[in-house]
Amino acid sequence: MLRIDFETRGVVDLPKRGVHIYAADDNTEVWCMAYAFGDEPVEIWVAGEVLPNRIAQYVEDGGLVGAWNAAFELAIWNTIMGPRYGWPELRVEQCRCTMMMAAAMSLPLSLDKAAKALRLDVTKDMVGHRIMMRMAKPRKLEPLTWWDRPERTEKLYAYCKQDVEVERLAAGKLRDLSDSEQALWVLDQKINARGVPVDMDSVAWLIDWCESERERLNSRMASVTNGQVNDCTNVGLLAAFAGVASVAAGVMGEHISNSSGAIKEALELRMQYAKTSTKKLEAFQRGTMDDGAMRGIFQFYGAESTGRWSGRRVQPQNFPRPSCSQEEIERRIAERDFASLTEVSDCLRAMICAPEGTEFVCSDFSSIEARVLAWMAGEEGVLDIFKRGGDVYIHAAAGIFKVAEAAVDKSQRQIGKVAILALGYQGAKGAFNSMANAYGVMLPERQVENIVEGWRKANKQIVAWWYNLEETATKAIHNKGKKYTAGPVTLVHKLGHLWVKLPSGRLLCFPRAKIGTVKKPWGDGVGIKYVGENSYTRKVEWLTTYGGKICENIVQAVARDLLAEALVRVEAGGYQVCMHVHDEIVAVGDGLEKFEQIMAEAPAWADGLPLGAEGWQGRRFRK
Repeated sequence: MLRIDFETRGVVDLPKRGVHIYAADDNTEVWCMAYAFGDEPVEIWVAGEVLPNRIAQYVEDGGLVGAWNAAFELAIWNTIMGPRYGWPELRVEQCRCTMMMAAAMSLPLSLDKAAKALRLDVTKDMVGHRIMMRMAKPRKLEPLTWWDRPERTEKLYAYCKQDVEVERLAAGKLRDLSDSEQALWVLDQKINARGVPVDMDSVAWLIDWCESERERLNSRMASVTNGQVNDCTNVGLLAAFAGVASVAAGVMGEHISNSSGAIKEALELRMQYAKTSTKKLEAFQRGTMDDGAMRGIFQFYGAESTGRWSGRRVQPQNFPRPSCSQEEIERRIAERDFASLTEVSDCLRAMICAPEGTEFVCSDFSSIEARVLAWMAGEEGVLDIFKRGGDVYIHAAAGIFKVAEAAVDKSQRQIGKVAILALGYQGAKGAFNSMANAYGVMLPERQVENIVEGWRKANKQIVAWWYNLEETATKAIHNKGKKYTAGPVTLVHKLGHLWVKLPSGRLLCFPRAKIGTVKKPWGDGVGIKYVGENSYTRKVEWLTTYGGKICENIVQAVARDLLAEALVRVEAGGYQVCMHVHDEIVAVGDGLEKFEQIMAEAPAWADGLPLGAEGWQGRRFRK
């Protein structure tokens, strides 16, 4: 295998705008490329040199090319090196991404952090990294001036060579992606390169309108407060004017209801001002290319321990849910008729818009995690509900309140919904209350305790599976190399890691898993530890897991595998996928009924899993 690593410089903000825009910019240049064939010493190619014939011939012949972040190297090679210097095309099918191999084992996406987690003898040159970061950005834009003294350039070359060395060592300790996962990564690259179509005219208009609306609100704030508060963002001055300790979002409703006159209006102005942000609109603007497509916003293996995708930059996964109908949203956009900043938030999804003359077809799995959890745990009562097209939230409420399903009222159904979402992964009172607050459900503590107890009694197979998973994982760690089953999954501790084989055949990994003293939601004790990246500190450290959390990882991983297989089938069915959000696929094409049928088709490994899919067809993305 040929392993490569580019070092580049440019004026485009790479993290904010993405590699596709970065590589397409005329000012982006390549400093050098470190490379190595197999176990041979790492060599360096520098700008101005001819590409060695051995490399050119190898790529033309279809040889495999490995890199830590192969998506970056692929974009630089084909967008810059090919057109400018005549390098042969590097096909995505030839690429192997070591970063994805690490991610598939729940290791960090950073080469430095992954090297530390793997305890490599050679680690990333962080001094060289700091030099690279300074050299990658211009000192001045006019005239364009770079920080490129010869002695620093030599350090950059050494840094680049060491990256290839570390990447090669890491690859030797990582498991190759399976053929199916490698093919899925290739599809992911094609979807990311295809891009998400954006209505840039509406985005630009909304950014301008939001700015003028904020100016109006600030002007009114200054008027209403007699100049004491000149800007709605001056929360300290506003709190003093209103005579309250804080104007944080959580207390504003109470303050407004207890106020009148100028104070009430000032507080309301602040609430209006804070209702939405233009950050997502600006992210649309930064990340969209001249052809109206936003590329590279989906991160393959972005979610630790599950393999799910995550979003980058715009992140459609966390768009706010609209508060009005799709018809009203489309009317506002068409007529440029907006009365408040809140109405802008309603329209964020709709900025994703199919090209003229085409439409989106979209479908998502119905209650996918609840279905997968019941199927994996063997909770037949819940599965029967799905099979007969019943309401699983009503079923949950009936079990909690010990009444017939026909007797469940609206408020009880809402509690059933919260229970399913909050309690399925060993959550208790705290998890229920946190979820309940999000849904506007407030209950006395004793009632919450009864609900938790009632849900667990009604879902005994799920509860049993939590404990079975933890016990089985513990046995596997104690008895290295021996396989154990827990329902439809197999666990084994091998090569220093705990592996969980899913029904799809894909493996989840808990790196360097061991038994030790851990913190669980209900208190300290003996439990399972593994090495990973702390989502809050971003440091590589010992993390904790337990039965319910392992259960959640597995369920989300299986849901991801179902989505992955659906993506492959949808593309094979003649649709062009442009995005996917959680358990939803959005594509350009015709035939919603056919699309839904493709989505609802259960793979061979998911026999007995009742899948459901519902969708819509139209030009603008919606919920």
